[in-house]
Amino acid sequence: AAQVDTGAQDKEEQLTLLGTSDSVFQNRTRELAVAEAELSKLEQDLQQAKFQLLQMESSIARLRTDCTAYEVDQKTSAQRHDALVSDLEAIRQQQAAVAQVAAELSVRVEEAQADKNRLHHESAAAQQAITDLTKEFRESQRRLQDIDRGLAQRSARLKLLQQLQEKWEGFGEGAKALLQGRLDGALAGAATHAVTKGLEVRPEAGKAIEALLGSAVEAVAVADLGTAQRVLAQLESEQIGSAVLQVAELAAASAPSGADLPPGLVPAVQGLVDIDPSHPACALLGACYLADDLHAFLEYWKANPGFGFLAVATRKGDLVDRRGLVFGGYHKKPANSIVQREIDLRETSRALAEDQRQHDEQKAVIESINARLAEAEQTLEQKRAEVLAASQALASVQAEERTAQRSVDEVGQRLRRMENELTSLEAARNEAHARFERAQAGLSTAEGQAAAQREKIQHLEVRITEVRTDRDMKRDTLAQARLELAERRQ
Repeated sequence: AAQVDTGAQDKEEQLTLLGTSDSVFQNRTRELAVAEAELSKLEQDLQQAKFQLLQMESSIARLRTDCTAYEVDQKTSAQRHDALVSDLEAIRQQQAAVAQVAAELSVRVEEAQADKNRLHHESAAAQQAITDLTKEFRESQRRLQDIDRGLAQRSARLKLLQQLQEKWEGFGEGAKALLQGRLDGALAGAATHAVTKGLEVRPEAGKAIEALLGSAVEAVAVADLGTAQRVLAQLESEQIGSAVLQVAELAAASAPSGADLPPGLVPAVQGLVDIDPSHPACALLGACYLADDLHAFLEYWKANPGFGFLAVATRKGDLVDRRGLVFGGYHKKPANSIVQREIDLRETSRALAEDQRQHDEQKAVIESINARLAEAEQTLEQKRAEVLAASQALASVQAEERTAQRSVDEVGQRLRRMENELTSLEAARNEAHARFERAQAGLSTAEGQAAAQREKIQHLEVRITEVRTDRDMKRDTLAQARLELAERRQ
């Protein structure tokens, strides 16, 4: 046991020495990496500094050459400037002499130009009138196209509604068979028609009338009870379907009284337009009312339980019948509403007639614009002819003026060329002087920067030597640490 303890202690001491050597090795490695990174950075800085010094020396040589050239340019410009000043004075005296000759012809040119401008404005006004009329014509055409599209859409809708009406869409199979003449044998020549035929419902009362009629909206009117029995028997025997029949001899129209009705409650027949009292719908809507508000009527009925009615409906389609049933809430538009289809047919027909009227009126407007446009084009042609004549007269006067003005222009051009040359020469001289001063200043600055750059290069070379020596020492130290670590590991 003592030997084991001694061996464990020796092993622990050896592991401690090994960990210390490994730490020393890691530190030497990091120090060497830092030294090499610094040396690489310094060498890059040295290469950059030498490249910049080379550029500076090139700039110094160029600036010295520029200074010499700018000095020569200044002397040449001064001699040319004195000669130009003398020539300019002689040209100005010649210009004053020939300018008087062209003054009288200039007045005539101005008068001819004024006449041409006046006619040109009149022509432009005529052109603008054509432009405005053309714009108005296109707008009218666009409006006509919109009306045509509306006509086509309404015509298509009217045709669709008529087709649905002809097919008796919304009616039960039995009612369709009866209305389509498939039960003529049972009718025995008796006339029959839907109770909604010839019924014109006010658009705002459409949902209310639909709610009041309920399933009776599909009813077919027959003359007597015998006919009704034969029809129902054939529908059952041939299994065609069911139908709602209104027997004329059994239907007793009971017109509701309009007296002593509360505000917001009117007889249901007021939702119809010019209804004939003998119309079958009068019997169906007897003792029925239209209410402005469902809750107001319910309160009224609660307060007056003896009020006699069959059913009350609101314009939204809410319904109350005598049994105390209340139908309300959100009413979706039925897919095959017979009453609404009748309303849509009439409203679409009226809208189609109105669209046709607008179409005819718009065509008349377009024809009127076309006539005005033709008149405006004739006016424009006349004004253009007058402008052409005025232009020819102006050209003639200008030709005479040009003959007298030619010498003035030549002298003026020569004067301007010399003035421009003098201005350019003065600007060039000033610019040459400025460039010379800038070159001198740049040369001084560049020489100072080059000297500083050389000093920087010298400092970098010294620093590189120091860092390289330090790196070599760290390499030796790292090698020693690596050797020591390997020995202790061994």
